[in-house]
Amino acid sequence: MHTVTSETDRARGETLINRAHALTEFRRRSAQPIGSIAAGDGNVVAAVATGAVMATDGFDGKYAREGAELLDIPTSPEGAIADPEADKALIDGIMRGLLARFIRQRDYFSAAIMGVNLAASHWRDGNMAEHRALVEEHGIAPRMLKAIPTNKVKAAGQMAASLAAISSDNKQMRRSALWVFSAATFTGIIGERQYRRRVRKLIKNNT
Repeated sequence: MHTVTSETDRARGETLINRAHALTEFRRRSAQPIGSIAAGDGNVVAAVATGAVMATDGFDGKYAREGAELLDIPTSPEGAIADPEADKALIDGIMRGLLARFIRQRDYFSAAIMGVNLAASHWRDGNMAEHRALVEEHGIAPRMLKAIPTNKVKAAGQMAASLAAISSDNKQMRRSALWVFSAATFTGIIGERQYRRRVRKLIKNNT
């Protein structure tokens, strides 16, 4: 790992970590206004604004890792939890917004699909929270739980499908986007099962 050799490195490392935390918090706090955007009629400007918020997910982790390397410290376990929590908050806001929009537009089939996705996502997220609580209860270091690639695919799929659904009022296009969104949600459920198995294995090895 990189060794801190100057105050310049230290200052830059701290700046990068603070920047990472700020981006994560920005994404979390954007959930409600982005949800309101999703509840409106479809347009490209709304999709661009939503995409700009989503894009912060590509930078906070990068800044955190670079900052930790400059400071010669491990990345923060809190940050590793806050990042996916911010993603979930944003997607949850979008799902609620789209559900309200479909009901307002009397597209009840699309509303039903989004309602199922919302319920399935809450069920999955509740299970993930229980798994993390077990990790903490057994004194297992969070760094032992590496990210599940399947969950990254889930997040990327949901975000991409959300942009397509937000950008257009074309019923065929948005329903296609909803099926992609549903596939991503199902992928997330698979990721939760993988995470569960990993947690159980760590607990077994720790006892």
